[in-house]
Amino acid sequence: MKAVDILHNMLAYETFLSALKERENDRARQTKGFVKLVKNLSCEYDFITLRLTCQTRSGVPGFEYTNERVYCQLSFEISNGRILFKELYHEEVSYREILEKEVRENPMINDLQWQTKMQNSFFLNDTITHYLSLADEIAAVAAYCAVGDSYRPGAYSEISMGEDLIKLSQINHMNSRSLDHKEDYSLRKLQFQIPLRKLPPEDRRYDFEFGEMGIHFSDYSSPNNKHCGKAILSKILELKNKQN
Repeated sequence: MKAVDILHNMLAYETFLSALKERENDRARQTKGFVKLVKNLSCEYDFITLRLTCQTRSGVPGFEYTNERVYCQLSFEISNGRILFKELYHEEVSYREILEKEVRENPMINDLQWQTKMQNSFFLNDTITHYLSLADEIAAVAAYCAVGDSYRPGAYSEISMGEDLIKLSQINHMNSRSLDHKEDYSLRKLQFQIPLRKLPPEDRRYDFEFGEMGIHFSDYSSPNNKHCGKAILSKILELKNKQN
């Protein structure tokens, strides 16, 4: 499944989360030291998660720092071709039941069909669509390559959309913490970052770049699983050469 199709399925939740953020701003502002609410939407295996994080500042002279905590979180499960509400958290306990009722009764986000292929691209920006296509081509190399490389949906362990970035992650840490698999483990991380706005130079620190898209890649797997990482690296360099 293509990344653009997965993001298409997430569009209704992004719309809802944006509206929820605007609505919750007034309530969150009552928090001491309130700075802002930050939204993040992710799809990880069988779950879609909507999260609002509250940033606050200590305000104590000499001890100023910014703290972040989960303010509100909703999760939906992809099951038998449907996207179904599962659970939610809101830091204001008395508001949870009200919000849950609203979500359960909202046909725009609850009990939707999971579309495996969209007819039109959610991204009107051809550049972003191109980056997603490049990411798919690279990530597909390691799908089902070793134990732990069974991803869904698509070839990623997580796809997320924040305030400024789309992140596509393919992470395999199978057996990396097991003492019984010292010679058979994966410790590989592949992440694509596609900016939704122009980022300052200090935020653009990548192992590889394709225009505005950055790639972080590392592989510390055991020797018997290194072939997966080598295949990824080979594909990245192949596409870089074509770009040049």
